[in-house]
Amino acid sequence: MSGIYKHRIEKGECRKVARVLKNWQGVIAELNSRGRQALRAAAAAVKHEDDRRLFHNAALRKRRKEMGDQTDPIRRPNRENGDVTAHEGFNRGVQYPFSVNEKVVIKGNRRTPDKFVGKEAIITSQCLNGWYLLKIIGTGENVRLQYRSLRKILNTPAVNGRCLSQPIQNSS
Repeated sequence: MSGIYKHRIEKGECRKVARVLKNWQGVIAELNSRGRQALRAAAAAVKHEDDRRLFHNAALRKRRKEMGDQTDPIRRPNRENGDVTAHEGFNRGVQYPFSVNEKVVIKGNRRTPDKFVGKEAIITSQCLNGWYLLKIIGTGENVRLQYRSLRKILNTPAVNGRCLSQPIQNSS
């Protein structure tokens, strides 16, 4: 054993090394437990937030349903003019209050270009989510607008595309 280097560790040094190792193991264990606690706390917070959000959404749905059932007939809006307003209750899916080839007036909103507001148009097709493709009667332009921007034209008397605004004279 002449080629092997031997190092002699004294008793005091062994105890010192053992104590340092023990301290480090405690520190490592403490860090691990803190990390696990932090992870658990974060997971609990996320779960709590999800549960709160689910409960909140369910409570809102229930409240909306109850409010929709309690709407009295006096407060229900009049749909004769085709005006679909926000206080008509809560939206239940996609609304298509107009049909293809129906004549409407563009009432517009803040996003509707001013040149279309007040113009008469014919609905050429229904698009998704309450949007309609319209053809402006005067100019022949095509425009895509949502149902909120449209109003039905009330029973305009027309026969074969001609207005009956002039009285018919009898030759008798």
